[in-house]
Amino acid sequence: MIFKLAPSNEPSAKDVQEDVNICASSLLCRSFLPFKSINLPIRHFMSIRLRMKKPKLKSAAECETMQDVRYEVDRIDELLVDLLAERQSMMDAAARIKQHRNTVRDEARIEDVVAKVLRHANQVGLSPNIAEPVWRLLIEKCIEYEFVRFDENSRD
Repeated sequence: MIFKLAPSNEPSAKDVQEDVNICASSLLCRSFLPFKSINLPIRHFMSIRLRMKKPKLKSAAECETMQDVRYEVDRIDELLVDLLAERQSMMDAAARIKQHRNTVRDEARIEDVVAKVLRHANQVGLSPNIAEPVWRLLIEKCIEYEFVRFDENSRD
């Protein structure tokens, strides 16, 4: 079996491993790489990290039982964890790029992020009573993480 992908340059299976997501429920292949064409034999493909995503079954309005609601909440939680892991990787990058430890905490940036989040939350119907405290905590935890990573990078 051959899977056709298509990175603009011919990456190794290891490169593709970091960037390919397979959604088994919908049989869609998604990646954030600019694709052209690459063939991967199944033996290489097996080393690729597969993310088996739960399919969305019902909207909130369509849920009829607590089992329906819990399934969708669990599905959404998995997506949130993936997004938080991606956000955390940006803190790794920031810690690597920043030259000085005193630039890790940027109060103006914190307020800018919160303002953007609140605008978007308003657009999509997320209560600011949820959005603001969640993002402020998320930002603080990311800053703590970034300080640790910055200090580790400084020792290297």
